[in-house]
Amino acid sequence: MKHYAEVKQIILVGCESIVADPLSDHPEMQQEAIELFVGALEKFATKDERLSRKLLKALTVLFESSYQLVAWFLQEHPLSSLSELNGVDAHIEAVRAVSRAGYWSSEDAPLLPEFVAALVQTMLDAVEGHLDFSKPPSCAGRRVVDLTEAEEIASSCMASILHLMLIDPRPPMVQQSLARTLGQGRKVEPADSATAENTDDLPPLEDVTADDLNASPVSSEEAVNTMMKIMQVFPSSDRLQMNCQHILTSLLGE
Repeated sequence: MKHYAEVKQIILVGCESIVADPLSDHPEMQQEAIELFVGALEKFATKDERLSRKLLKALTVLFESSYQLVAWFLQEHPLSSLSELNGVDAHIEAVRAVSRAGYWSSEDAPLLPEFVAALVQTMLDAVEGHLDFSKPPSCAGRRVVDLTEAEEIASSCMASILHLMLIDPRPPMVQQSLARTLGQGRKVEPADSATAENTDDLPPLEDVTADDLNASPVSSEEAVNTMMKIMQVFPSSDRLQMNCQHILTSLLGE
C-alpha cells in the first residue's frame, strides 16, 4: 500500500485485509496502516463514498483492537494539529472505540492517567473557539471544528471516559485523572450564575496534589467549572448534557 497509496483497488484490498486481521501482535504495522488509511481518507472522503466507508471500518477495527493504539493516535495527531482542509472522522472513530472496550487490565492501569488526559485534551480541542476561555488558533490555517462535529467528539469523549470509570481496574484512578486534567487543561472563568451551581465550598479532590501536577493543587471546583462551560456550548444536546451530569456527579462525589 505504501507504493500504491492512490490506487483505490489496492486500498480496498488493504482495508479488507485489516478487517479480517487487525495485526494485533504488530503495533508498528498497525500505526503504519492508520497513517495510510487516514491519508487515503483525506484524499477520497468527498470523491468515493464506498471507499470512505471501507476506510472508516478498517480504522474502527484497528482502534478497537488496541487502546494503546487509540492513545498513540490522539497524542500524535491531536485535533489542534489539523488544518482547515483536514477531517475529523478518524478522531471520532478513535474516541468511540474506547467505549467498546470490554475491560482494562490491571497491568495496564498505569497507562490510564495519560489515556484520560488524551481524551480530555481531544474534547477541549474540539470545542476550542466555542468557549469563552478558548485561545485563538496558534497558527494560521488551523481548523476550528464546527459545532456539529465538536458535539460529536465531545459526546464521544465523555461516553468513553464514563466507560473507563466503569472498567477502572484501580478506582478511583480514572476519576482523579479526569479531575486533574480538567482542572489544569485551561484556566476557566466561573460559569454564569444562571446555569452554574455553587461550588465555593467544594473541597479539593482526594489525592490531587501539587506533586501530581507539578503545579498548584487542583480542586474539584476548577474541574466542575470546565464541565459546565462545555455544557453551555451544547445546551440542546441531550446525550452530552446527560454525560456531563454523570461526570459532574462523579467529580462532586455524590
